[in-house]
Amino acid sequence: MASNPQLKKVSEEEFFAEPSYVSTLNNAELQEHLTATRDKLSTTLDELEDKANVPKQLGKAKDRLQARFMVMREEQPLVLLGIGVGAVALAGAIIAGVIRSARK
Repeated sequence: MASNPQLKKVSEEEFFAEPSYVSTLNNAELQEHLTATRDKLSTTLDELEDKANVPKQLGKAKDRLQARFMVMREEQPLVLLGIGVGAVALAGAIIAGVIRSARK
């Protein structure tokens, strides 16, 4: 599509809105435009399918989180240790609160 000078003269909106642009193209130029449009549509549909695939998105998020964890483990091990200790303390406080409320 980009190699056709006639298609560069107008925007896609104008191309589809004004039928006279289409009538000036020969079959080869129309075929080129159709092929480019199909490729663009296929790419867009693939992107939409990828975004709508929740398990795949969760897997990508898990991979990103693991990569961040590995970087943090190597660059800031004390911060990571502090986060771990805080998480254990929070879990202990929650468990203690549940036990206290159960005894009442």
